[in-house]
Amino acid sequence: MKQLFIYSKRMNFAEYELGNFLNSRISSLQDHATSKQVKLEIRTEFKYASVWIDKSKISPVIEKFIKNAIDHSEPSKNITFKCIFMQQILGNQHYSYRKQQSDEVLQMFYKASS
Repeated sequence: MKQLFIYSKRMNFAEYELGNFLNSRISSLQDHATSKQVKLEIRTEFKYASVWIDKSKISPVIEKFIKNAIDHSEPSKNITFKCIFMQQILGNQHYSYRKQQSDEVLQMFYKASS
């Protein structure tokens, strides 16, 4: 998260295929997983999902998440990231509920990391 504040506040969005993007992040960390004797894989339940992201901002967050999973796993364990695509209609009530959930998760994360 700290890297998000170090780099430019300018956003450079581009369209990526989500499965390919996540597979490339997993592949880039295979050597790290192998050195920790952890098997790392990804399963996607979609054939194609288009996303608009700023790759320079989201990649470090995803890589840190995966590295933490690897570093805190016992040797000879399998880590499988399961990715699903859910299409939902966002109304005002749904948005406020999801925002409340997100805020609670962030609060738990910051409490755990402090």
